[in-house]
Amino acid sequence: MRPPAVWPVLVSFVLALALLVTLNVAGAIPVVLLVGSHRFEAFILTLPGLSYAASLSVVALTAVSLVGARLSRTPITDRLALGPSRATTATLVLATVGLVATSVAFSLALEISGYKDTGVLTKITEALSRASLPAFLLALVCLALGPAVGEELYFRGFVQSRLAARWGPAPAIAVSSVLFGVFHLDLKQGAFAILAGFLLGWLAHAARSTRASVVAHCANNAASLCLTRLGADPEKAGPRGIVLAVALGAAALAIAAAAARLRAADRR
Repeated sequence: MRPPAVWPVLVSFVLALALLVTLNVAGAIPVVLLVGSHRFEAFILTLPGLSYAASLSVVALTAVSLVGARLSRTPITDRLALGPSRATTATLVLATVGLVATSVAFSLALEISGYKDTGVLTKITEALSRASLPAFLLALVCLALGPAVGEELYFRGFVQSRLAARWGPAPAIAVSSVLFGVFHLDLKQGAFAILAGFLLGWLAHAARSTRASVVAHCANNAASLCLTRLGADPEKAGPRGIVLAVALGAAALAIAAAAARLRAADRR
């Protein structure tokens, strides 16, 4: 059988970016009508505003994934790698712990290097600190569940599975992770997305299903939102160098344990 072509992935990525821009422009119209043009920027920086913007990204990625999969000769479930997962609950917990610990280590490494973040993540942190409980619950849906579904369907399902059939798993995970970072259009968020993309891509491949990466992605986002909401700051836990080493160690141990469980599932 001839390996699948790569060009549909490239075309779909351009279409996803174009659709995202279009939705953001069109989506601004009802917001302006609702809150007024003079309050538009202030609203977008609130948690409901950020949740709304994130939802537009989810719509763009989900639409491109489903339409692209529908146009394929392969059944949608297979095309998006949505078959049964080999990852158990314990494996998913370990993978999520590894992902959260990696996020903590990444943030601390940037702080230690003197990088001052002024991007999307800072805006989300500021919005979380002053948001009401209903707004926070809305954010859990729009910033945790929504992106986990939309991003995993596209980047690990549509993109990675096709590239893996053409090039093998390692190049597919690498390319899909870079595209994942670029799509965020934010330096810090995009850099971490690339790193997280490698972990999520490995998990989806090892579990043979994007269901696993959706669960881990959602749990990681929800954990990050909850920790930020509670004011948990890794820098307050002790010297940054020590906390960084602990976070890296926790990430390595959790991911290694998850990998061992998945390898054991292969032998059964």
